[in-house]
Parts: sequence; structure tokens; C-alpha cells
Amino acid sequence: QGNALVLVDLSCGHARLGGTALAQAWQQVGDDTADVGDVALLGRAFRAVQELVSDGRIVSAHDRSDGGLVTTLAEMAFGGNVGIDVGLTGDAPTSALAALFSEELGLVLEAPDGDGVVEFLREHDVLGSVIGSVAAAGGNVVVRYNGDAVIDRPMVELRAIWDDTSTRIDRLQANSECVDEE
Repeated sequence: QGNALVLVDLSCGHARLGGTALAQAWQQVGDDTADVGDVALLGRAFRAVQELVSDGRIVSAHDRSDGGLVTTLAEMAFGGNVGIDVGLTGDAPTSALAALFSEELGLVLEAPDGDGVVEFLREHDVLGSVIGSVAAAGGNVVVRYNGDAVIDRPMVELRAIWDDTSTRIDRLQANSECVDEE
């Protein structure tokens, strides 16, 4: 097992899907969108994370935004060229879709001492939880929800799909010759 992955949830437990990339992919908008519910929490989290960075206790970090937690985790795996092993839990009516795709305020920290980071955050009145760990270089991206695997694929395979999709989107938004040259 490698470094821990710590979810810092700044949404006060919400998992709203309105306005998300998932909703848009299903040609929906939704009426319950992510919002900042506690501005003071955001400030405390910012200061705590800055202190963790200054102390060298964080290896990497990524915000939870466009695409939700699943995108955050995938991008961290792609950027580090590593696999990840993540386990999430939830109660009804929270679904795996909401847990993975809501674009609520939050971030994921990669840290050698996940439990220590969680305790440090708690001391600053910020909720953090270890949700998994970094796996071997080039390993699988594994995400479980309530014990059931929702993703278990080689990171390199997922990254190739991601890169191909990104290139196709770029071709629609920019000069295709420039995109192909890139």
C-alpha cells in the first residue's frame, strides 16, 4: 500500500447532481446544484491545507469539481502514473452516482500519513476521511461503493480512453491541424 488518499468534504455531506457534467451528459440540468453552505469551513480548510503543504505532509492534491470525485481520482492516477484503490460508503438515498459524480466543494489529498492528516484537519474543525490509497505504478484504478466494485480497470487503459476523448473535444474547439500536431 502506498500513500493514503484523504477526501476533504466541504459540502457538509451534500451530493447534489444538478448542473453536473453527468447531468449534462444525460441532457438534463437538475434543480439541486452544489453550493457553498459554510464559508467559514472553506476558510478553515484552506488555512489547514496550506499548513499541511508548508509542512511537507501532502504529496499531491486535486479539487473535486468538474466530473466529481471519480474524475478527481482518475486525474490523480493519470498524473501520477499509478493505480489507486478507493472504498466509499453511503446510505440511502445517497447513490453511487451521487457520491462519484456530484461536483460539491471538496478536495482529495495524497499523504504518506493519512490518519495524521485526518487528525490535523479535525483539530482545525474540518472533516477529512481516508478513502483509499495509491497502488503500484501503472496499476488498476479500483473504486468500490459499499463494497461493490464500480470501477476496476487498468489505469493505462482508462487514461488512453481519457486522452482520446480529450483529443476529440479539442478538435471541436480548436484548429484540428494544430490539435493533431500537438
